Amino acid sequence: MGILYRSLFSFNFFLLCFQFIAIGISQVGFDFPTKIIFAFFFSILFSKILLSRFLKKLKPANSGNPLLVFTLSAALTYIFGGRINPGFFDGHCPTNLIHLTSQIMDQRFPVSFTGFPEFPANYHQGFILYSGLLAKSLHLSAVDGIYFSFLFFVFNLNLLILTTVNILNPGRLGIFFVSILLLTASSFPRNGFIQNYGELQGWYEYIHLLEYFSSNSWPLGYITPVLLVFLFSKGIFNRNFRFIFIAFCLVMFQITANASVFSVFLLILFVTLVVSLLYEQKVVFSRYTIIELSKYIFFLLLALLLSKVVPSATMSGPEYDPVQILVFNKSWESILEYFRLSGPLVFIYSFLLISLLRKNIKISSIYKIVSFGICFGFPLLFTFKQINEWDNLHKFALMSIFVSVINLPLSNWENKKTKSILMVLLILLISFGFSISILINLYLTRSNFRDIFSIRVENLELSEEAKYFQNKKEKSKTSRGNQDFTIYPLFPVDSCTPEAVWACYSKVFVRGVYHPNFLVNDALEEESLGSAKKYMDLIQSGEMKEICQSGKMFLLKKDQKYDILNRQFLKEFKQCYRAKVTEFSAYILIETD
Repeated sequence: MGILYRSLFSFNFFLLCFQFIAIGISQVGFDFPTKIIFAFFFSILFSKILLSRFLKKLKPANSGNPLLVFTLSAALTYIFGGRINPGFFDGHCPTNLIHLTSQIMDQRFPVSFTGFPEFPANYHQGFILYSGLLAKSLHLSAVDGIYFSFLFFVFNLNLLILTTVNILNPGRLGIFFVSILLLTASSFPRNGFIQNYGELQGWYEYIHLLEYFSSNSWPLGYITPVLLVFLFSKGIFNRNFRFIFIAFCLVMFQITANASVFSVFLLILFVTLVVSLLYEQKVVFSRYTIIELSKYIFFLLLALLLSKVVPSATMSGPEYDPVQILVFNKSWESILEYFRLSGPLVFIYSFLLISLLRKNIKISSIYKIVSFGICFGFPLLFTFKQINEWDNLHKFALMSIFVSVINLPLSNWENKKTKSILMVLLILLISFGFSISILINLYLTRSNFRDIFSIRVENLELSEEAKYFQNKKEKSKTSRGNQDFTIYPLFPVDSCTPEAVWACYSKVFVRGVYHPNFLVNDALEEESLGSAKKYMDLIQSGEMKEICQSGKMFLLKKDQKYDILNRQFLKEFKQCYRAKVTEFSAYILIETD
């Protein structure tokens, strides 16, 4: 098991490192293959140099149960494969994940939001990079690349979790316990014990940890918390420069994988190191303490600096609004909703953590207390102003649930009888009191094994508009290179409309397809959303010369409101300005280039 874990540690470190390096150099002026090849070999070299000496000393005492761990990981992944909804999170709305993945397949890197092709998306680009590379390498569709990437990364995460627990908590009980928790960890149902399960199909009613593995940032994001649990365990942790650098690298790599995990666990790592140092030394102003604190502050500032320049959800620049944090800005209704989303497991674990305060505090105990306290307490104290209430609550609830799932099996209660009783009570409470019946219902209603392939059918049955643009895109690759098409709609659109769906599959960009949660500058947002009114006013006034000389494409929606207007000017477009007009069943496309 020691060899297996060293290999797993190295592999997951490389997975995070590669996507971080590749995205970090994505804006450098080289072609796409050069960037990927450089990132691949540099990540291997960096990982080998940094980890070689550390891994030689990494000899876990527990031999573990590798076959059992592998079997349980495969079983959990199989169940996840059935749970994944055919419209996996953010496939079309609000971020158009399929469109972002298609850009990687077209070697457009870093990716951009559907409505803003000019600059990198301030979004989690790590999983998108892997999905696009997989789809491109195996000649799959973007949807297939995303789906099979989910299966791979969830299996990898399950294997890492179970192996870590098996090493730190010898015996089979721990890995069976964490497997049950992964299957059942969820929020409180909105209406308590008596539930009309059909009402649970709404995404905002209920969150389940395993189900949220199908959100693109989490399968990579959760790698760091698991590896940090191992690094802060007994007999592993030390304060030499290489060890601290490895720990900070695991967090810094999350800049491009999951910005929420990066922000929260950067704070957790820094606070854990500082608190444990002061607890051990008992002196603040000794030479050793000052040197160590300086080292931690240096890595903290380095991580914050990188987060501002690497294409990610934390990127800063004139195109993005700065993140604004409000303190104590939650209503009682929001706080109660957050408690409900956190679920029973989080509250059970919080009570068990109190027992650690009565015992001899070690580095592992400090990490458990700090990680849970910050994950659970952050949204109670702080609110991101530009992010909607749901995103302000459910991400932290998920992190709190995940931290509880990982740490509960590693809680070493001194009395074995008490430990066994607590485990049995926890399993009964979580499984039969709250989650199993709901889990079965959701398994049957939200998704089904029969529907796994339906998402790929959807990819083949493109609308006529999507087929038109996809064919145009393919022709442009041979005639004029890889060309991006931007459409200016002459009607308001947003990220959840049918226009966004066919934009995903046809790989075009559509002005106005934008979700305001992702911190694009307000002026740019207003300019994009206002383009429809601007051009419609020009058409109504008959001043179409500006439109026809712009070299752009415009889309009009066929409906009763605009039908007379469209018919009146389409003839003039064709005859006077020689614009190409293509009519679809629901849209009219005007091409002036």
